[in-house]
Amino acid sequence: MSITVYRSLTWMCGPLVSRYLRRRLSMGKEDHRRFGERFGEASTSRPDGALVWIHAASVGESLSMMSVIE
Repeated sequence: MSITVYRSLTWMCGPLVSRYLRRRLSMGKEDHRRFGERFGEASTSRPDGALVWIHAASVGESLSMMSVIE
């Protein structure tokens, strides 16, 4: 039930968020070259080869991942 409510609310807020972001763009607060990233569009193409995605939520987590990365 709660996922249905969440999805409904986010779907209804979509036009408001779009309007808000376009207003920020017109005020110069958003980079027009990267504006599509706000809507899930990549601004650059992914390079060839294998890709490993590592996510860290804090500086401490980032530093602890360095040994794994190396």
